[in-house]
Amino acid sequence: MEHLSETKTSSDHLELYKIWVGTISSTENRRQAMHSFFVMLVTAIFVVAGAVNDVKISLLAIPVLPISVVWFLTLRYYRLLANAKFRVIEQLEEHLTVPLYQREYHFFSDHSIGNRRPIITLTVIEFSLPVLSFVGALISVMMPF
Repeated sequence: MEHLSETKTSSDHLELYKIWVGTISSTENRRQAMHSFFVMLVTAIFVVAGAVNDVKISLLAIPVLPISVVWFLTLRYYRLLANAKFRVIEQLEEHLTVPLYQREYHFFSDHSIGNRRPIITLTVIEFSLPVLSFVGALISVMMPF
């Protein structure tokens, strides 16, 4: 595994840091757009199922099964990509005077903000949507209404 070159200057590291933080924002925007698309798609299928009296819900639920799997796998891809990007940020921060992301993560995970209750991360909430969609569609297919 390669580490950032020690021969780079602090200003080089700062510029790389700025660029890399921008790629994280860009990736996050793409992930949010993808997530919104899947929420809209699954919701539209169930709205059609509820609005059309002649169509069995189980028939419309069938496409939700593979959609939910693709949705879940795509979320997983973006989660792994984000983890890799933050590892690069950590390496860049070793060469900066203030490791902002590391400090933010420490304060957030330490619950130093005064909240001592366990935190349910957005990742857990986000991953629950395709799982719940899959389970709901599976129930609809197996127990037709």
